[in-house]
Amino acid sequence: MVVINYRLNIFGFGASSDMLATQSIHSTIKGVNSGLRDQKLALIWIQRNIAAVGGDQDKVTIMGHSAGAISCHIHLLEAELDTKKPLFRKAFILSVQDKSPIDRLNLLKRIPAKELLRSVSDLHWRFFVMVIDELTIRKSNLDCEGPPNFGHEGMDNQVKGLSDEEIQVVLGTTSHEFSGYVRIANWDDDKFRSLFVSLHSAYNILPTTFADELFEGFVQFISDDTMCLRVHRAGEFLKAHRGKQALLRGKDPKRVGIQYRHFEFGNPFLGPSHNVAHHGVELIYLFGNFCEALERADRGILEGYSQKGY
Repeated sequence: MVVINYRLNIFGFGASSDMLATQSIHSTIKGVNSGLRDQKLALIWIQRNIAAVGGDQDKVTIMGHSAGAISCHIHLLEAELDTKKPLFRKAFILSVQDKSPIDRLNLLKRIPAKELLRSVSDLHWRFFVMVIDELTIRKSNLDCEGPPNFGHEGMDNQVKGLSDEEIQVVLGTTSHEFSGYVRIANWDDDKFRSLFVSLHSAYNILPTTFADELFEGFVQFISDDTMCLRVHRAGEFLKAHRGKQALLRGKDPKRVGIQYRHFEFGNPFLGPSHNVAHHGVELIYLFGNFCEALERADRGILEGYSQKGY
């Protein structure tokens, strides 16, 4: 297993029009989403070096969870839509001041890292998402993000062949992806109802709904809207795209190597999320880990989990 490091937070995914405006037209690396570039370089390094430690460059599998799954999805789209040979074979995608752009960007560069992170916290800037900047990530005419351009042409220059096998993909979600995030938000009943009055029939958000049921309805709606629907749409896009490619090659359009897993088993360990199929719970079940603890849970021996090595 190879665990890679890449820039996170504002350093990896901070983006602004100033950053784009100050880039030279002659620069080989353009755009934002620096964390994605780091990941791409790591995948190139693996292709070049994994054989030296007993690995097989033709059997590389990437895996990302939550924000990491978004990264894996972007790399998968590059492999799917570009003409270059993929760098992996399988993928698990589980759930200021008014100055010139140059002056403002130089000011940002001079801020110490600790102060920058403290400012991000003070502003409650919780999530840094990837930006479609039309440079590193572009919109395509296929209703998805286009192949990324990280400025490393020539480092992964093998051309995809007609006989190359499709990348095997597993996508996954859980039924209550956002239960923890809803608790963190700490919204009251009136705010729940004011925001979701139109969803009363599907998610039981009614004037007479008790607080616990209201919370469950809100969690289910947020989980469906922000995770389950989007992962489903990503899988359907890949199936449709690969189906068309298979027909052009005279192959079976239904055998496209896309699997979808939806987990409704809850967290088996004691704690506030016991029995909840929350964000990340699929990692307990998907790879055959925690076997002894799961067997005890099945026998009704409920306990916390603290065994080292996982």
